[in-house]
Amino acid sequence: MTPTNESPLFARLNVWRTRPVSVPEAADTIDADLGPAERTALRDCPFKFLSQFDYTLGVVIRNRLGLWNDGRVIDADDQPVACPDTAAQLVIEELWFRGRQQQIVTNPAGRKASAVAAMRSTLGTGLHVTRPVGARL
Repeated sequence: MTPTNESPLFARLNVWRTRPVSVPEAADTIDADLGPAERTALRDCPFKFLSQFDYTLGVVIRNRLGLWNDGRVIDADDQPVACPDTAAQLVIEELWFRGRQQQIVTNPAGRKASAVAAMRSTLGTGLHVTRPVGARL
């Protein structure tokens, strides 16, 4: 059964969507649905190029939080952000910062494995990676 405009479920959904949420709350909501590939792409992106996510992840954020339908995000100064695009950008930046913090905490074995994968990906591309004699990579 799909909810109609008069159903109690629809009314509760609209109340939830129009309530103001903080940037960390919004980031929690979006982060729960992100897959490993999206998290990695966001984390590995330089900060100055985060705007490339405006038309992909930004659309998901604006739709999920109802930012086009009177949904509001509250910034760090407890002020509502009026522009849906700015609110989505704040949430993307929060997710980026969280990903970077988790990357710092990762174990060295994971970094070593990613270095090995990077070296293997250069094989056959004309880029030659040399290893010292006796290295175990």
